[in-house]
Amino acid sequence: MMKLKVEVYKLDNEGTDRKAGAIYLDGAELTASDDSQLLKNILELPIQSDGKRLYAKDDPERFMRSLHENYTSPYLRCTKAS
Repeated sequence: MMKLKVEVYKLDNEGTDRKAGAIYLDGAELTASDDSQLLKNILELPIQSDGKRLYAKDDPERFMRSLHENYTSPYLRCTKAS
């Protein structure tokens, strides 16, 4: 059973990088560390992987492993899945 974790960071009003939460893959189920709108949006919106649109529900493991490539802004970033 595959278990992965991706941490999400965002820049606060003072310009400090703060942890906004985490996304977990436990088997085939993706969950967020809280019910924030930010984490919900990350899980619901498609990302790009190999030049194609990828939804979390279509390939959860590949989605998790690709988040850090799609969210690389200094304002919002994701860590590599571990």
